[in-house]
Amino acid sequence: MNHEISQKQGEFSHFQNTISQKDEEFGRLNNDISQKQGEIGRLNSILNERDREISRFNQQTHEKHREIERLNHEISQKQGEFSHFQNIISQKDEEIGRLNNDISQKDEEIGRLNHDISQKHGENDQFKIILQGKDAEISHLKTQIPQ
Repeated sequence: MNHEISQKQGEFSHFQNTISQKDEEFGRLNNDISQKQGEIGRLNSILNERDREISRFNQQTHEKHREIERLNHEISQKQGEFSHFQNIISQKDEEIGRLNNDISQKDEEIGRLNHDISQKHGENDQFKIILQGKDAEISHLKTQIPQ
């Protein structure tokens, strides 16, 4: 009888150790998930900032396009007075060239930002997959804890 009690106490001790280990692992997993959620929040913040930048660049591009259209209209009106305003047209052409260069630079930056956003989407998707794996692992671990 003492042997059975001793054996049961050993089994009980083993189960307590196993539960303690599972609790520690559960705590680590919760910490990992918390860190991942923080990282997702940070990435979302970066993505939102990129969206705001893209919006600003789109607005600037639109303004530049309107300016170019206005200048082209002004140039076409001045063609009748070409000999007198040839100098002005030359200056406007330079300004248009500068504006087109600015637009090209903005377009390149928008392309880079769009690329960065795509990469951030990929990273977010990877974190979602990791979190799903962690959720599955936690669910699995919960099923192993006797109730």
